[in-house]
Amino acid sequence: TITIAAGRTLTTATNNNIIVATTINLAGAASTLTLGSGTTTGSVSLANNTAVVNIGSGSVIGNINATVANQGTVNFTDNNTTNGNIGNSFALANINISANKTVDAATNNNSIAATTISLDSSSILSLGTGSVTGTIQGASDGVGTANFNDNNTLAGNVGTTSNSLSSITIAAGKTVTASTNNIDANTITIGTGSTLNKTTVTITGNTILNSGATLTNTTGAITGTINGSAAGNGIVNFNSTFAIASGSSIGQTNSVATVNIANAATLTVNDSIAATNINIGTGTSGTLTMNTASKTLAGTVNVGNGGVVNISAISTSINGNVLGLTDGAGTLNVNQDFTSNGNLGTSSNSLNTITIAAGKTLDTSVNNNNIDTTTINLAGAASTLTLGSGTTTGS
Repeated sequence: TITIAAGRTLTTATNNNIIVATTINLAGAASTLTLGSGTTTGSVSLANNTAVVNIGSGSVIGNINATVANQGTVNFTDNNTTNGNIGNSFALANINISANKTVDAATNNNSIAATTISLDSSSILSLGTGSVTGTIQGASDGVGTANFNDNNTLAGNVGTTSNSLSSITIAAGKTVTASTNNIDANTITIGTGSTLNKTTVTITGNTILNSGATLTNTTGAITGTINGSAAGNGIVNFNSTFAIASGSSIGQTNSVATVNIANAATLTVNDSIAATNINIGTGTSGTLTMNTASKTLAGTVNVGNGGVVNISAISTSINGNVLGLTDGAGTLNVNQDFTSNGNLGTSSNSLNTITIAAGKTLDTSVNNNNIDTTTINLAGAASTLTLGSGTTTGS
């Protein structure tokens, strides 16, 4: 055992010495251990809230723990690859990573538990499968990077409203599950073939989807834009009732490949979406409502059997065809005046129903679009259908 008394400091950094001990005990208030590039072997124990371990580039081969939950501080003052878990028995109060330094907990898949894991400017925390319990945040707002190099389920928030990160990156082919933990960063990048699953949480920041990357939403919220890394990259799934807020557009810089609205899900759209395909339901239900004036859907809208598209705001545009996912499937409700910019159904992918509300107009004459649907229902007083040279098929 090596014991460092209250108010005393053991420094190996000056000469970069090694330590080999079963236990290194920081026994009291302001006990401090400062390490350099030399290797330290043994379990490190912080027995007071003001005990501090300063870690340089040398390996610490052993676990680092508080003696009771949420006390003590570990400062990483240089680049370091962890060789043991931190806070796996009793969490620390604070872990701090200095500016321009990288802490690699991914190589050995170590777990980290602390009330706060704070990343200074241009610092990086790389994580593997080891869990991180506690809040990962910037030392100030918008600084620091968290890299997820392997599959991981969050056990704490990553970024906060007042201490967001600069960036969060998920490596190619990996899945990160946010569960009930919020994400807040300037930029969230989901790698090629990777997935970010969110349930009830809020994602704040601009999300970039690489080829085959997937962002899956249940409830919660998104504050920020979603774009492909290049045009036509990425998939966005909405699996439950969800609202896209004004200012949180999808695909306005680079379109995404696909937006999927699941059966029984309802997506209320208050900003614009651009995707190669926008799929509403897969055969039983699913609803998309355009709810804010002058917003646009760009891409082919495929409506499943029982699926519904509601045009519920003025000056809404759909720049693409609206088709049945199968022939004779899906409903288009024109609840505000609407001018088509694409065909509404085709001979092989007709719609089931187009309904025009009382006092509203569906105008296909401007672009001479075709209509192919089982039924066109002018539902109320002064419902109007204005046709051009396009073909209209349906009762």
